[in-house]
Amino acid sequence: MHGSGLPVQLTSLIGRTDQVAGVRAALAASRMVTLTGTAGTGKTRLAIEVGSQIDRDKGAEVWFVDLAPVRDARLVDRAVLAVLGEREERGRTAAQTVAAHLEGHQALLLVDNCEHVVESCAAVALDLLKLAPGVRLLATSRTPLAIPGEIRWPVPQLSDEEAVDLFVQRARMVVPGFALTSESFAAVTELCRRLDGLPLAIELATARLGQLPLGEVLARLDQRLALLVDRGRGVAERHRTLSAALDWSYELLDPEERRQFDRLSVFAGGFSIRAAEEVARADLEVLSTLVDESLLTSTQGLRGRARFRLLESVREYAAERLRTGPGAETTLRAHFGYFSGFAAAAEAELRGPDQVWWLDQLEEEHDNLRAALDWGLRYDPEAAITMAAGIAWFWNVHGHFSESVRRLHELMAAAPNADIRLRAIGLAALGRLAVNLPDSPGAEAALDESIALWRRIDAPKGLAHALMSRALLSILMRDSREACDRLIEGALLAAEKSGDWHHRAEAVAYLGVTAFRLAGDVSGGLRWTKEAVGLAREHGDLWILAFALHFQGAMELDLGDVASSEASLTEALGLWEALQDPEWLATTNSLLGAVALASDDLVEARHRLQAALTSKRFLILTDFPPGGPLAVHAMAKLAASKGQYERASRLEGAALTLPTITGQSAAGLEQQDWYPTAVRLLGATHVRAAWDEGQRMTHPQAIAYALAEMDDSLTRGGPLTPRERQIAALVGFGLRNREIAEKLFISERTVDGHLEHIREKLRVHTRSEVAVWATTQGLVR
Repeated sequence: MHGSGLPVQLTSLIGRTDQVAGVRAALAASRMVTLTGTAGTGKTRLAIEVGSQIDRDKGAEVWFVDLAPVRDARLVDRAVLAVLGEREERGRTAAQTVAAHLEGHQALLLVDNCEHVVESCAAVALDLLKLAPGVRLLATSRTPLAIPGEIRWPVPQLSDEEAVDLFVQRARMVVPGFALTSESFAAVTELCRRLDGLPLAIELATARLGQLPLGEVLARLDQRLALLVDRGRGVAERHRTLSAALDWSYELLDPEERRQFDRLSVFAGGFSIRAAEEVARADLEVLSTLVDESLLTSTQGLRGRARFRLLESVREYAAERLRTGPGAETTLRAHFGYFSGFAAAAEAELRGPDQVWWLDQLEEEHDNLRAALDWGLRYDPEAAITMAAGIAWFWNVHGHFSESVRRLHELMAAAPNADIRLRAIGLAALGRLAVNLPDSPGAEAALDESIALWRRIDAPKGLAHALMSRALLSILMRDSREACDRLIEGALLAAEKSGDWHHRAEAVAYLGVTAFRLAGDVSGGLRWTKEAVGLAREHGDLWILAFALHFQGAMELDLGDVASSEASLTEALGLWEALQDPEWLATTNSLLGAVALASDDLVEARHRLQAALTSKRFLILTDFPPGGPLAVHAMAKLAASKGQYERASRLEGAALTLPTITGQSAAGLEQQDWYPTAVRLLGATHVRAAWDEGQRMTHPQAIAYALAEMDDSLTRGGPLTPRERQIAALVGFGLRNREIAEKLFISERTVDGHLEHIREKLRVHTRSEVAVWATTQGLVR
């Protein structure tokens, strides 16, 4: 007796190796396994692959039952009989007939698309498991069968690498010769990410390459439901469009479940149970049903709290139904109201002892805050200004500078008739955030107007905030100490008048900064910063504490007290890590690198400086990381300490090109303590030529060069072989291992081995680091 035969697959399965092995292991442990997942995750394709491997490896009979055409739940058992070539027998149930048919055989019954007849499937499965001990069942369903002994196996979305591989393979069927370049790799990666790694969505997107270039397919993803359509023949109707695939699940919901599902589409990036209850009028029972139906994913949020998310494609599907039905405006307004209240609650806590918790919550809800602000910009810009100002400190600490400045500019322009207080609030927030951008565009005008407005309405707390922000701008602009201190002292008086301990502590800390940076008064500056440390500890403001400790450490280093400096900076670094402040993490790591250099600990120096330069690693290829100039300058000193004077000269030149929010640069080449030795050994012309080369580097090149190994002779395994350099270059161009293997006519396993050796020799851990190295070596042109 033979199985019915699995459906012939006309395309190869991409990835899923671990999933196939896992499902096979589950079937060895239990006789009932159900693959669950959102529409388009590839449940059927995975099940067929598992079935084909079992059929091939074990010689077991594999029977495939497709329930998609079965609309009457009473016909499920008949569908199983039909596949086996049996008919109903008088005096026997269908399960008894199947059991008799399979008696004495080891068989796998693969039952596909159970969700719309799930109760009947569960009953049939239970009977078969009891009556036919040699039978194992592998089901696919968007909701589990919920029977004893069932292993539920959620089928995940594809990993980033699997998704890109699938896109490339399917794209080549539409556009022969399609290949990834450094430009197209970024676009494909972004497209796959926005499609949530859903195989069906990715395949539908590649089908569009016959009519649209890749960039336009990516640009049109905002209307993905209309875009993702396959007009080819031989495709199941429910797989022709993403909408049709989701319709299949949506139709299984009852009317109230549909209404709640639609309303949940207003959330972006996820939501808590409380938010779902207050905004979407959803209840836990319906949320659980939507999770079971694979329309909603459940995860753990902060502190283990339950959190839910709609995949973006599912969210757009639900949003389309919300827009065309009643109640959309009410739900969107409720969403704005909920997150406005959340922002107000956070503002009250962001400078106290619980600020880390509130910063983490704001980051978790950032996408929802963005969505609320987008709605507020259109319908209630004045309320949105209050909301934006409430989370401005979160934006400041977590480094969301450009986005926040853009949003505040838009909101202020949309609310020309805002009252004086609201305008002062918005301008103060805008100015403080703009200070962090290169050249601080518009910060001075915004802060000066805000200061004037606060004085006009005699509001000392708001005035203290605006004056402190203006003082920070003056310090960064290298204004005179007198000008800076006038602003700081004004802020201090206003803070004391309003009982605002936070701005009082901030003002005291900045008086230390001006004494140190602008007047060279290290002892005086240290007294101020130590006072600020005491105030911050007393009131629990971790950001001010970290800020004051950072400068305390800098001054202690300047005085030669290396041990105290290291202690202060290490404590500051721990606070920055808790606060997730990327700018100050990088800057404090740069200083700790200088401390290590002062202690002749070259290994620790290199570790700290690399940590500074790789802060927010994506910035390496797009911009400069915070703290970059200081770290590159210290890297130059580190190279000089190893006798690598040409590299040191080049790095010193590169440090001068890196922009800072202050506009200031490192000292000139001749002022470096290693310069005379470099000139003696290499000659002034050679040193100057290397310095000029550094100055001609772009910002990404400068950072990448600083991160490159000191010298190939210092790498663990020696210089790269010609083949290894060739493979590193192809990694730099964005090619995956399989494409490299095809291009070089070698096996993928051989590529894996070469990459392992490359990473070992370069002492790096990721493909991205190999790509950066290849770029700095000129292998990627």
